[in-house]
Amino acid sequence: MRFTIHDSRFTAARTVAILTFAVLATLCAARPASAQEEPITVEADQIVYDQTAQRIDATGNVRIRYRGVTVRAEKAVVDLAAQRLQATGNVVVTDEQGRTLRGQTLNYDFRERRAELSPASTTVNGVNVLGERVIAEPARILGEGATFTTCDPQQPAYRVTARQVEVIPGDRLVAHQASLWLGSVKLFTLSQLTISLRTAEATARSFPSGGYSPGEGLWVEYGWETPLGGGTGRIFGRVGTLSAQAGLQLLKYPVGPSGASLSAALQGGWLLRRAWGSPLISRIQYRLAFDVPPVKLTPQLTWQAAASWQDSFYGTGRRQSIARAESLLVYHIDADSKLQLRTVLTSVSGRSPFLFENLDARRRPNRLEAQYLHRSDLGGGVETRWRTGVIFHLANGTTSVLGEYGRTVAGRYHWSVGTQYNLMTHTARLFTDSGAALSPRTYLTVQADYNVSRARFKRLDFLVRSRVCDCIGVAFRYRVIQQEFWLEVGVLPATPVPTTEP
Repeated sequence: MRFTIHDSRFTAARTVAILTFAVLATLCAARPASAQEEPITVEADQIVYDQTAQRIDATGNVRIRYRGVTVRAEKAVVDLAAQRLQATGNVVVTDEQGRTLRGQTLNYDFRERRAELSPASTTVNGVNVLGERVIAEPARILGEGATFTTCDPQQPAYRVTARQVEVIPGDRLVAHQASLWLGSVKLFTLSQLTISLRTAEATARSFPSGGYSPGEGLWVEYGWETPLGGGTGRIFGRVGTLSAQAGLQLLKYPVGPSGASLSAALQGGWLLRRAWGSPLISRIQYRLAFDVPPVKLTPQLTWQAAASWQDSFYGTGRRQSIARAESLLVYHIDADSKLQLRTVLTSVSGRSPFLFENLDARRRPNRLEAQYLHRSDLGGGVETRWRTGVIFHLANGTTSVLGEYGRTVAGRYHWSVGTQYNLMTHTARLFTDSGAALSPRTYLTVQADYNVSRARFKRLDFLVRSRVCDCIGVAFRYRVIQQEFWLEVGVLPATPVPTTEP
């Protein structure tokens, strides 16, 4: 039995041909509804259904849906008996996770939920991947003869070519025989290159970056990730005109079923003290950290904690050790309000020959703070937030009260203004973190901390972030009080191509 339908929609079960068309007044016997599996839905300008061969031929604006997967194409053939789909012509596949793959030909296995496209492209966690042949499975994506970049894939400022790539969404991209290209110039080739897909920051850190800092001068850094036991490791090198560093990091090693993790870092190198004529000073540094993610104690109460130990050894014979511990208890009043109790403990012994390290070591004083935080979503990308609380300073036994209010309009501006007053010393400070978009690609932020009692700024920083092109970002910070500036240039994740499929 064969049916031809124009500009129509029908539903067919996977293992039994069920087709009912009012216009033809034809009914094919079917199993009871309770015995049927989730249907495959096909829409097209023209559909030809062969009941004997268990085959559907669809032509023109084809759309097929099954188990959260949507396929669009110019032509498609569905083999119901073999549970396979073949599609050609501007194929777009949107899977259950919302990922979109594009290609010219598609072979899809309904049983295995396995799609094979050629040639094909997709964007996964901010990385554009193109391949001569791409295989997409629920847990991974494989590409052969592949190229990936976070730039516009048609005109990339940089790209990586590889014999094969394996993508684990939300985790990593592993490229074999990978070559990094800057424009038309090949920089280097590695037998294996791993790109982190855990966060946008981790993805950017997987590519070379560079910049300027007062302590290092002009610098460039490159690191690559590699499996390390049950976790992920990162090997990096950082070279500056005033410094050179190399090391190994254990980024995150899971411990136990609660989601707790260990991290570690070991690095060595040298730095040049800024004073004129100062010698190069070697430094070996290691750091161990333990993190406990939020643990739900009750439906409304969560607790999380972190602890770390850092040791630095210098060629001058000096040593500096820093121990930190932090605990956070949060009571969720409702979706927008919460109370939190935070404890921060820091212990520093020894002294570094570098002033900036001594300042960083004491940046987080010992304290106990209790705060109430509230956030209001006004819609249209507008959000307001405020907080109030008390801080008990463990170092001198004094207590401060604080309050802060701010507003954010996504993509346009943000501002916040706060004050802190010490009840014992009667010192007051005002602080702000405010910024605005100067253009669609450039954002200016001003961060200030003003000591009212002494009538002077403790901090006044200007920060400009700009997207130079679609995949290269530049961050510039100028610290007015210290008369210092920082510059960093690095890779930005790609923006996924939007899909018109609802």
